[in-house]
Amino acid sequence: MKVAIVGNPERTTAWEKHLRKLAAIKEVILTPELPEPGEASTIILLNNSPENLSLLLNSVKNGFHSYLVSNLPTDIEQLEKIYRASEEANVRVQFSHWPSYTASSQWVRQQIEQPELIQIKKDIQLVQNKPNEQEFHNHWIDELGFVLKWIDSITHNIETKSLQIESEIVGINITIRFKNSSIASIQFYTLAEESYHHRILSNHQSVIDCNVIKQKVNVHTAGLQNRILTKGYPFDPAETAGRSVIQFIKSIQMSQQPIFSPYDALKTAKTFNRIQKLLK
Repeated sequence: MKVAIVGNPERTTAWEKHLRKLAAIKEVILTPELPEPGEASTIILLNNSPENLSLLLNSVKNGFHSYLVSNLPTDIEQLEKIYRASEEANVRVQFSHWPSYTASSQWVRQQIEQPELIQIKKDIQLVQNKPNEQEFHNHWIDELGFVLKWIDSITHNIETKSLQIESEIVGINITIRFKNSSIASIQFYTLAEESYHHRILSNHQSVIDCNVIKQKVNVHTAGLQNRILTKGYPFDPAETAGRSVIQFIKSIQMSQQPIFSPYDALKTAKTFNRIQKLLK
């Protein structure tokens, strides 16, 4: 497999290291621009600019399997074009939704395939100024994608409320109810004294608490005489990017949809825009 990594030299060099470890990769090209058709079969596009979806669409139309490394996009129209183009061209497209690729998340998913309840609380410290609007959204849209990917059901109802100081939004609370009776809640706050990020998942047989910052997972299950048994599992977040590349290459080799596909990105974007309308 011949892979082109498209982006600035510093970033492409770092991602090249992940590819060099894989036996399926025969050649890696580092380039600031999309290659011509035939020069590669696969693209890793390192681009967080407003034009990244246009570049991704061009890559897909040229028949390249494509992995976009960026913040999760929210442009529904562009994502729909990418989704249709990838289906027509029969190419794999993956998005860098990091919660889907961490070792802890993938392990937890093996323990609870379909959670009945997900609770997510994320606080960040106010260093100087609160995040701008885009940065604010980026903090919780990943959590939204995590919930929608994991609870594979139609969204029945969404309730949302912002934390505001006059016109300044400093946090958000989202509750999503699904057709299969599962519920997810996301709480995000920007004025915390210290950072905090936990995800709790339950299916009534067990409760799993993931400390996202420390990448430690505690599994709580029922023991004898009404006792609660707890076992902790530590995970290393250092290889998340490398794991995402491996999953992408596997999806190409096995002709399967990637872990976070155009369908997942489109579903997340539609729900994100629905939440934005409710807030307004």
